[in-house]
Amino acid sequence: MADQFIGLKKTMQSFFGDSIFPKSIEKNTLIIVLVSVPTVAIFSLWVASAIYKMKGPVLSAFRCIFYLPVVTGSVAVTVVWKWMFHNYYGLFNYVGTHTGVLEKNINWLGDARFALPCIILIFIYHLRGTANRPLCFRSWKCG
Repeated sequence: MADQFIGLKKTMQSFFGDSIFPKSIEKNTLIIVLVSVPTVAIFSLWVASAIYKMKGPVLSAFRCIFYLPVVTGSVAVTVVWKWMFHNYYGLFNYVGTHTGVLEKNINWLGDARFALPCIILIFIYHLRGTANRPLCFRSWKCG
């Protein structure tokens, strides 16, 4: 049993005492921001301009499709993405190996070459509905 409360001292030592941790946070955060933010903004503007011109049931369907990531639970979305990226029976490996694009299954989230792009893809999917919300509501009022 510990007699003395040390607070966050050990946590800070393990994070900032390590030479790799600050570099990885700096590099990964920078890459994620530089890739996902402009991609989401451009895609959302494109979708909003396309939705603005639509009418009738097609308009409602597109609003539903592009707003779906916002209203679905984060846990449910995470489970689906984890299944899609699974090493052995994931959707991406299945489609890739059966179409001949991949020779063998890839450990998408476990391989350093693929993990960051996969995380960026998940961010873009999940954030596109959030960034599109004000634009969707704008087209709703005018549509």
